[in-house]
Amino acid sequence: MSKVTEVTKEIGKYLKSTEQYIFVDESGDTNLSDVPGENHDYYVITGVIIPASDLTSATTCAQEIVERHAGDGELKSSNIGGRSSRRQQILEEMAVAKFQYYCLVVDKNRIWRDSGLRWKPSFYKFLHRMFYSRIKGAFLEMTIIADDYGRSEFKQSFRKYILELGSLFETFEFKDSRSSPFLQLADVVAGTVRRAYSENDPPEILAKLGCQYPIIEEWPPKEAWGRETPENSQYDEAIRGISLRNIREYVESNLASDEEDAQLRAHAFRYLLARFDLEPEQYVKRAEIVSHIADVLCVNLSEQMLTTKIFADARDNGVILSSTDAGIKIPYNAKDLSDWMQRVESQVAPYLRRVEDARRTILLASNQKYDIAAAAHFPALCKYLKDG
Repeated sequence: MSKVTEVTKEIGKYLKSTEQYIFVDESGDTNLSDVPGENHDYYVITGVIIPASDLTSATTCAQEIVERHAGDGELKSSNIGGRSSRRQQILEEMAVAKFQYYCLVVDKNRIWRDSGLRWKPSFYKFLHRMFYSRIKGAFLEMTIIADDYGRSEFKQSFRKYILELGSLFETFEFKDSRSSPFLQLADVVAGTVRRAYSENDPPEILAKLGCQYPIIEEWPPKEAWGRETPENSQYDEAIRGISLRNIREYVESNLASDEEDAQLRAHAFRYLLARFDLEPEQYVKRAEIVSHIADVLCVNLSEQMLTTKIFADARDNGVILSSTDAGIKIPYNAKDLSDWMQRVESQVAPYLRRVEDARRTILLASNQKYDIAAAAHFPALCKYLKDG
């Protein structure tokens, strides 16, 4: 089973729950260095996801874990530090509790230093909104409890900012992490993921969370530019870069919308991005994407609807896709686009040739008086036809 399929099924388990409590904390700071190469650090946002129906029993379990390892104090990843045996023990106990987690891992080295994210409030707002936008499509109702951050005026403005995402959020509030065992567990998971990504701990440590491993999404997504290509084309890197940039902008714009069709488009292309990261040269069957949307959003689409409702809109908005009989994918190199052009030519060229033949015949029969493809009636089509 692929990583993407596993993640899809893990998220899908929670779709039918009427309400979820999401306890959010982060690890790392919001500073971006002005010096190239000095941002080799990660910022991790983690949500502990608890169904409302399990809140009472889960709270008791979480409090017991905190008390065993912190006594009357606060359980924090920074206090555990490099004591790997203690960290593993805590993670194993959390695995037994079968809590669910979602993590957004931000590689600060891949963020432009002159972007608006160099300002701390903008960094925090942008990335947390991204975090909530990504999980909102997986749940029907959510109550958000976030660890305290910043001054009261910032918290008020941020709360308003997040609630503008739509009516999905029943409540959004900040709390002192000492008052919530779940916020303390979110801190531990966020710190553990950050240590693993920073190579302070081996990545295998995340397996200590058991089968309820954290669902981890990276941003900005890793580029696949360093891999060898079948053809050493001088244009491959540019093709990848433009294709990935356009598709990510399209995903972000749709994630920000509450419309159902926008969410369908966002999840379809997030899946294509995930598959591209895992297997950039492989085509994805349309049936696989249809199945993904059914699992995550409980929406049943036909492959035809996927093409006309999602892919067509994306292409109309600047997204470049390669499609052949093997499936559809984000272009990885010049060959992908060449394969697509061959398919388009095989489908479109015969139609245009037949139209030209019929047009020419009727023009001859009518002594040039009747043009079945007159520019006044078919201006777009006439652009692609030879003169009669």
